[in-house]
Amino acid sequence: MRTALGALLLALWAAGPQCEQRGPGSDGGFDGSHQPRLDGRVIVVGDGSVPVPGDGGFPGSGRDGDPGTDVLFLVRMDRGLANDAALYEKVVGQTGSALVNAGLVVAQTAVASLQDGRLLWGKSKGVEPPVGLAAALTYYAQHLPDLEAPCSTTGLAQLGANIPVAVLNYPSELTGVPFTEWPFTVRPGALLVVLIDHDLRPSSPSAAECAVRGSTPTAYFGAQDPVPWLSWWWLSRPQTRFWAISTPEDGTSRETARALCLAAGFPQTALDVIAPSAVPFYEPWAQGMNAFFPGLVERIDFCTATTAGFPAQDYADAWAKVLRAQVGLP
Repeated sequence: MRTALGALLLALWAAGPQCEQRGPGSDGGFDGSHQPRLDGRVIVVGDGSVPVPGDGGFPGSGRDGDPGTDVLFLVRMDRGLANDAALYEKVVGQTGSALVNAGLVVAQTAVASLQDGRLLWGKSKGVEPPVGLAAALTYYAQHLPDLEAPCSTTGLAQLGANIPVAVLNYPSELTGVPFTEWPFTVRPGALLVVLIDHDLRPSSPSAAECAVRGSTPTAYFGAQDPVPWLSWWWLSRPQTRFWAISTPEDGTSRETARALCLAAGFPQTALDVIAPSAVPFYEPWAQGMNAFFPGLVERIDFCTATTAGFPAQDYADAWAKVLRAQVGLP
């Protein structure tokens, strides 16, 4: 895995323009043998792994060889996003702070398109990105066409299937020079996925348009352990979490939803992009996912999360407790 990925990255580098690149270069995968070896907080033997109790290290902690926690945000890309960019930046910052306060080390943060999984922005631990998130989202909202997708998790499924080699390309108009990185070459100890959706949902989880490899998105993302939707090796289901931030799906009218957003402090200039969904997706998806594994998905109101805030610290603390339990820590 490491040799093949290294060769692929080298070929991509040689074929493309010689521009500034950054990001880790080792995938933390298998070494091709069947000999036991330490990989983060697990011992790898052939195609299996078992947790290793230690002196404080646990999945996502960044200690005892653990690579830390990655955070992936998927945001609905459309023209209206330019008016919301600063609010999204606030959610990203609040999420990262909550994870750190819970004892996790955030190794990589990335933002991608909800519709097609395209990476739009990233930040590695200790390395400043070439452009701020709000500026990047504003640029893409103004320059990329509005996208349509058959399902709210289409982009996540596409990105997850190719995540170790997913490429983040910043255009030179945005950063001054072409800038390329591979944010997810290293498998993390834990992964948080945050979906942020301010508009109508195209389909319900049971719709044929949402099926992935013959499974509903509920089963595909939540039923199996280790998880099949990520092409990293052997990331267990407790090492993943989903926070779904979206507008109402309970029959709330657009006028009522916008009035509630204004009351919460949502800016008037961005209000026209807010739309509750007559087609429920995130609520039934969360209920089904949590039936497979309690607490796998947290549901959050869009306007609450982007204005007054949400209990990110409570969610992060609860997940950290689950992660600690994976190696027998209290």
